Amino acid sequence: MKYITEQTPTRMVVKLGGRFTNTATCIFDKTSGVARFERTVFMIPRKPIEVPLGEIAGIDILRQSTNTQPGDPNGLRQETYYPHVQLRSGRNFYLSQASSDAETTEVVTEIINFLNQPAP
Repeated sequence: MKYITEQTPTRMVVKLGGRFTNTATCIFDKTSGVARFERTVFMIPRKPIEVPLGEIAGIDILRQSTNTQPGDPNGLRQETYYPHVQLRSGRNFYLSQASSDAETTEVVTEIINFLNQPAP
């Protein structure tokens, strides 16, 4: 699936998540100097987050490991990757993942390159 729906030298739009679960639309606009994050949780819209591009301290990936068989220490472990946005103010928030960990990593790398930030 193509997650970057628009990309020019001054604007990037990224859509993440599944159709009916958690989703995120991220709009990075260098012309206006603003980033906007529109998120939904189970189709319920959350309040959009809009920040100056200069307020973004970093974007990286949170790797969350869960046991697929709770209570069984020998159960299978599953890792999930989530994009993580850090602001200079100290505020942090997470975005929906792409359909696979590899695609999530690829999209985050593209965002970092667009914003000219160091890779995680």
